[in-house]
Amino acid sequence: MNKIKKIILSILSLPNSIYNRAMLKYRHVKTGENLQINGRIHLVSNTPDGIKIGNNVRINSGKNSNPIGGDTRTVLFAKGNGKIVIGDNCGISNSTIFACESITIGDNVLIGGGVKIYDSDFHWLDYDRRMAECGG
Repeated sequence: MNKIKKIILSILSLPNSIYNRAMLKYRHVKTGENLQINGRIHLVSNTPDGIKIGNNVRINSGKNSNPIGGDTRTVLFAKGNGKIVIGDNCGISNSTIFACESITIGDNVLIGGGVKIYDSDFHWLDYDRRMAECGG
């Protein structure tokens, strides 16, 4: 029975697997060995060095992959020339990492459901510049 269950789960996860592989390639994400993604990840990177993922990394994305983490997808977003580096032996569940400059996650780090890591407050501190760019 367990063998049949594994086959069924493998078939059901195939669309996400194809999507994730295509996005990793399209977004020029550099990955180490044994990357495991459960669910559908959201990636944004405009440069070939924007996102690097180390060896033996597991990413859960979505409520079917980790119901405790909520129903959000895991998002890795390297804006402009921003860089995200994820070390070896890491685990990430239903979290967002958004880099305008640089975020490095070291080796052996576990990031739980719903965590948000930003290196920006998403607006200029200078009032006049913020108003000019935000339409205020």
